[in-house]
Amino acid sequence: MNQATDSTNPAIADINPGSDRLNNVRTSRSLAFVVDAIAIAILMGISSIVIGILGIITFGLGWLLYFIVWPAVALLYYFFTLSQTGATPGMAMFSVELRDADGGKLHPIIGLVHPALFWFTIGFLPLFLISVVVSLLDDKKRMLHDIVLRAIMVRSR
Repeated sequence: MNQATDSTNPAIADINPGSDRLNNVRTSRSLAFVVDAIAIAILMGISSIVIGILGIITFGLGWLLYFIVWPAVALLYYFFTLSQTGATPGMAMFSVELRDADGGKLHPIIGLVHPALFWFTIGFLPLFLISVVVSLLDDKKRMLHDIVLRAIMVRSR
């Protein structure tokens, strides 16, 4: 897509189901999510304090930003980390990264849409359960939103 495939980042089709690039990806991905959720919560706390001060300065008008603080902080966190390095800080901590179908870094738009679809699936329990079942059945351990966006979570090298 946006980068040539090389030997360290093979395309999705070239990754064998038993590959070491897929070892413990589900577990690492889950743990990375917890770390990222904590980081987002901290950033939301900081943002909430700033919005609170802004609300005082603007006689309450700034407090309207509280309605968008969670989605804005979460999406910006994922957008800037995924589109730059292919991994959030939590993913980097557990040595996993998100790649596109050709094995390259994600396009910035996919870096924005991927977490939005992920949070959308989490918001609807039946859809989330379907996504988990798909991950358990998919030989490359991809969740539903990964398949839709032609992305794959692999071990970092």
